[in-house]
Amino acid sequence: MHGVDLKRLNVKGARLELLGTRLFVDGKEQKPDGRRLSGMRDVLLDWHGNRMRGDTETYYMYRKAGTGKDRRFEDSGIRYDVTVIPKLDLGKELNKTLGHYHSMAEKGLSYPEIYEVIEGEALYILQRDMGDGNYDVMIVSAKAGDNILVPPNYGHITVNTGKGMLVMANLVSDSFVPDYRSIVARRGGSLYVLKGGSIVLNRKYKKLNVRYVKGTEARFLPGKASLYDQFLDNPKKFRFLQKPHLLSGK
Repeated sequence: MHGVDLKRLNVKGARLELLGTRLFVDGKEQKPDGRRLSGMRDVLLDWHGNRMRGDTETYYMYRKAGTGKDRRFEDSGIRYDVTVIPKLDLGKELNKTLGHYHSMAEKGLSYPEIYEVIEGEALYILQRDMGDGNYDVMIVSAKAGDNILVPPNYGHITVNTGKGMLVMANLVSDSFVPDYRSIVARRGGSLYVLKGGSIVLNRKYKKLNVRYVKGTEARFLPGKASLYDQFLDNPKKFRFLQKPHLLSGK
């Protein structure tokens, strides 16, 4: 990429660079899993308000970004991903991920996940079905440098609330399987975040207990090192990603 200004991510253990929404590892472009606007149709508040083509890419997911440089990721069964969410309007809403729940890791506990914001601003909507139509909902606002935990049994949606592109990374078990069905069946997550910043409740959900949390308050890991580097520094610290019952001791 001679003569091209690439933006280096805050990762010491690998050379990860962005050119717009394109990710490069040691100068080699990576192939993303993209989400097209047409695939978001069933989770939007106002599909007919969209003026973009259905094949417009709304966000890009780079699986196992740079993890081939160190076997400790594969040996631990942990995956490091990078997700890029451009600044777009989805009808009345801000750009967001489709949202999903995680498969079960142990009896009664699904796989947890850690996210960090590398660039931009995000609103994480974490929601758990408590039974009888009740949902516990956490709204976590986060900016560059913040990291948050998606606890076991919580589904999650990420919204780009900043003025530009949102770049985030995550650590998660490579064994987890995303389940989109419940969120799609209810036409999205429990909340819709609109272009002006207001939040609208999704009427497909009956009872919501909503809590607001700042990213600085929700911060799960200390220090300024990236998730990538913190994992390589001490992989055993992240065993709870495979065995979520270990979180009870934190």
